[in-house]
Amino acid sequence: MEELREHMEEAHMVPMSWYMGDGPMHDPDRSGLQALRIGEPLPGYLFDAQGNQVTPDIRGQPVEDKASRKKRSKRLRQFFAQVNANLPSEDEDEDENKYSEEGTDSIARDETLDGTYRPEDE
Repeated sequence: MEELREHMEEAHMVPMSWYMGDGPMHDPDRSGLQALRIGEPLPGYLFDAQGNQVTPDIRGQPVEDKASRKKRSKRLRQFFAQVNANLPSEDEDEDENKYSEEGTDSIARDETLDGTYRPEDE
């Protein structure tokens, strides 16, 4: 439990105090990163009572550089633009959502994709 308290104070409360205006202490021991060094055992607060790791360890994860982030962002924008271009028009949506006349005697209304109902023949 002491390990969790230390982690919370160093990794979470120090940045919060900076955010609230207390400012950084310029002390390398207060960075909150000492538990993230590769090769050291994982801290106990990442495990449950049975010893199973329940919180992922972020050590060694690659950090995306600015150029890669911009390239990925551009590809995503292009992808979503293509998805939007391939969506059916609203007229096509209405035609696809109408119930067929056979076997729909008990259905007295037409449902559209947006969840609204239009009464038939009223």
